Amino acid sequence: EGAHALLHKAGRRHLSRRAMLGAILIRSYRDQPRFHTADQILEALMDIDSLMVKWRNEHVLMVHRMIGNKVGTGGSSGHAYLRSTLDDGMRGFSDLFDLTGFLMPAHQLPAVTPAFAELLHTVPVSTTPERETS
Repeated sequence: EGAHALLHKAGRRHLSRRAMLGAILIRSYRDQPRFHTADQILEALMDIDSLMVKWRNEHVLMVHRMIGNKVGTGGSSGHAYLRSTLDDGMRGFSDLFDLTGFLMPAHQLPAVTPAFAELLHTVPVSTTPERETS
């Protein structure tokens, strides 16, 4: 927990420790039906991040081509400023890409116990009373 807190404080982690652990669980057991949708969401977030990086890079190149090193709109330093936004600190979901370093090969994961399997295949029961419709 201490290492994560230090990385978070330094701006090198954006997700909370609990969110990171949850994502690691989802990615580790993504073949379990309970985690299919959650894993697809994680994949979609990484796709969005990749597309934003691609767009940002193409935008930097276009601005450099159009205005060179002139002052940008709003008084920014133009191309130099935009180029500085390409680092990992400006990415929205870089933590999700880092998960790979925490994952074990599937054959080394702890076996899914019967109790865990039951939990994974059970839909939680709603605790709110259902309303009657007439």
